[in-house]
Amino acid sequence: MTKPFIRISAAAAIAFTATAAYAQSGSMSDVAGPTQSTVVTFAPLGVSGGGTGGVSGGVSGASVSSTAGSLSSGNVTSPVTGQAVPPAAAQQVGALMSGSVPAVAQVSAALTSAGAPAGATASLTQALAALAGATSSTSPGLVTAAANAFNSLLSALPASFFATGTLPPQFLAIHAALVQMVGR
Repeated sequence: MTKPFIRISAAAAIAFTATAAYAQSGSMSDVAGPTQSTVVTFAPLGVSGGGTGGVSGGVSGASVSSTAGSLSSGNVTSPVTGQAVPPAAAQQVGALMSGSVPAVAQVSAALTSAGAPAGATASLTQALAALAGATSSTSPGLVTAAANAFNSLLSALPASFFATGTLPPQFLAIHAALVQMVGR
């Protein structure tokens, strides 16, 4: 009767001691050994519908193009972390929203290499690339589709994706852009 108890106790001890994160090798960090990791949380974007309507706040082709333009300038702050998004990542997402095919591949690779599921990542990057053709009449549906794709990706992500130090800056740029376009 003590063997199952010992196995459970050993498993619990391993689980509790394995919670420390280690500094990334080659990251130019001066921190070595166990460190405490912060997990960033994201709430789903407040949209409804499957790609038609659902976005309030008067989204128009101009707001989509101005959002893409602000990303392309590289001057974006994450609404979740309050930190500046690295300019190169913001510029990649701006190019993606402007329809750049190479940017689709670059952003997809950044997200999937951090642990995002390939299918949900492809849906999101395609929805963001579709914003390049937004007009004042199609913009609400396209923004809703992109926000819903983001929400789908968000629900499919592993918890490890959200640890600081591993969160791709492209994800932060996408979130910042969608928050700006959705108005929440």
